[in-house]
Amino acid sequence: MGSDKKKKDGDKKKPEIEVKPTKVIELKVGLHCKKCVQKILSSLTQMRGVSRIDTDLEKNKVTVTGTVEEKEIVKKIGKLGKIAEPWKESSKSKSAAASAAAAGLKFMIKEDQPGIKFVVVKDQPSNCALM
Repeated sequence: MGSDKKKKDGDKKKPEIEVKPTKVIELKVGLHCKKCVQKILSSLTQMRGVSRIDTDLEKNKVTVTGTVEEKEIVKKIGKLGKIAEPWKESSKSKSAAASAAAAGLKFMIKEDQPGIKFVVVKDQPSNCALM
C-alpha cells in the first residue's frame, strides 16, 4: 500500500494580490469653461483605478482620488489637448509652458489681449488652456 497524499483546500497557496494604496492627486489644468471640465470628467471616469474626481473651475484645479498613478492622469489629460501639472501655487504662464515642454508637446503662447495669455497645444482638435 502506498501513502496517499491528498491536498486539502486550505493547503493551496492563493496568489497574492497587490493592493495599491488610495491616494489624492491634485493637478493644475487649464480650465476656463464648463466644456473643458466636462471633457476631463468624461475622460478620467473611464480610467481604471479612479474612484473620485473633483474640479474647481475658478482655481483651474482637478483632484483625483484612487489607485491610479499621477503620470497616467497627466498623459490622459494631455491627449485632450490640456496641460496638467502638480498643484502648487506658482506662476501659471511659466509652469504651463514648462509642463508642455517637459511632456514633449508642441505648443505656442498667444496673447490675444494685454495680460491674457494662452498656451495652445498644436495638433490638438480642441484646446483652451487659459493662462
